[in-house]
Amino acid sequence: MTDQIPPPQPVSITLDKLTYKGTYVVTGGEITVTYGSQATATGFGSFQDRALPLAQTLLKEMVTGTGQQHKRATYVNLRINSLDDYWNMVVVPNVRDCIKEPSQRTVFNAVVATWHVLDWAWHEHNYGRDTRGNDAYVEYKKGLVGECAALGWVSDLADAAKHCGLGRATQSDGLVPLSFDDDKPTFFVAEPYEKGKNVSHLSDIRDVLKTVTDFWLSKFKDRNLPSPFA
Repeated sequence: MTDQIPPPQPVSITLDKLTYKGTYVVTGGEITVTYGSQATATGFGSFQDRALPLAQTLLKEMVTGTGQQHKRATYVNLRINSLDDYWNMVVVPNVRDCIKEPSQRTVFNAVVATWHVLDWAWHEHNYGRDTRGNDAYVEYKKGLVGECAALGWVSDLADAAKHCGLGRATQSDGLVPLSFDDDKPTFFVAEPYEKGKNVSHLSDIRDVLKTVTDFWLSKFKDRNLPSPFA
């Protein structure tokens, strides 16, 4: 007796205000998406509990003609199931810690948390696709940093915190520890030198985090996410 093939399930995406519809079928460890006369299949790997998001990614690649060259992402169950969860459980508490008491530890945690909102947003709309060697991801990241310079400074600090040395040019001039008020530590981001000047402008790390979290909140304004500065 052969296994019965399950009935096709509907899948749809919206791009540039246009809706595209297809179907998907899951058999064994593989998912197959059909769009018009086209069909594409991929193995489930580590995400077989989330067929619909993966089907949406495959349909998007079929519609845009950008599929097949990307590696498959591997997901770990962190009990953080959405971008909203990541914001509420990771970004907000870490930024609030840094606001309350800036230190090496709190700065490290805050910049890593706020920078990687970018990756959580990417995977929400490109479920199942790795970012490594992915030209679409590179353009996506470049576009966001172009919109918010402070996001680029946070990327420098996050990478430096994790890797110590960077294998690329910085977008800021680094993190400068200074003392202020009653010798309480704070940290400043040194913005890139302006042409003809020898001194960078210094921005308090808390101001940088405010700029970056406000930027993210403007991107996700329909989600009603809380500000860490509220």
